Amino acid sequence: MNRLSTNPESSDRAPSRGFWVMRDVPTVLWLLIVVIAAFAHRWVPAPRWLMIHLTLLGAVTHAILVWSQYFSFALLRSAATRRERRAQNLRLVLANTGASLVMIGVPTVLWMLTITGATLIAVAASWHGASLVLRARRSLAGRFGHTVHYSIAAAALLVLGVALGGWLAVDGAPPQWVMAHALVNVLGWIGLTVAGTIVTLWPTILGTRAEERAPHGAALALPVLTGGVVIAAA
Repeated sequence: MNRLSTNPESSDRAPSRGFWVMRDVPTVLWLLIVVIAAFAHRWVPAPRWLMIHLTLLGAVTHAILVWSQYFSFALLRSAATRRERRAQNLRLVLANTGASLVMIGVPTVLWMLTITGATLIAVAASWHGASLVLRARRSLAGRFGHTVHYSIAAAALLVLGVALGGWLAVDGAPPQWVMAHALVNVLGWIGLTVAGTIVTLWPTILGTRAEERAPHGAALALPVLTGGVVIAAA
């Protein structure tokens, strides 16, 4: 008998290859809806808002929730268990359901849908960030393991950005709040995720070794970047 089949730890490990519905399908669906919305923009309410949010809150947010988890396992030298995979699936369902409700609620001015959707996204983002914190604490981090903190900070900023967005949608806050909402989500949620990922991904793409001081530089940059986003928004 194969030794791996009798190892409880290996049998509990989630499959890392093959088709995974919650990983592979939603981003494609969101982008397809963006294309449909672009062609039908004359007949849908708030088309510019809708296309921006379908792309960023729908497709990009789903991709970040998936791949920041993937990179965290690699950087922290651990592997996803079946239980963690089920939890991740549930987070993705919450986030995508929430985004769908927001896409319906804002253009149709159904504020209960908007608030419910924003709440689901905030719960998914908080759960996502908490899972990364717990994994970082119990794992033996590699050289670049601390870059996972970028994704944790990004998740916290997404919660703030969603709260600002919900406030804008319901109360019609002044234009300054629109800029704060955009800064927190684009530079915080998306920007910090990209910054933390590129430290290790770019040398891999180039097929070269990362600069020796890169981990230290990344650690020093995180509070500066996060503080910059918060100050700019404020």
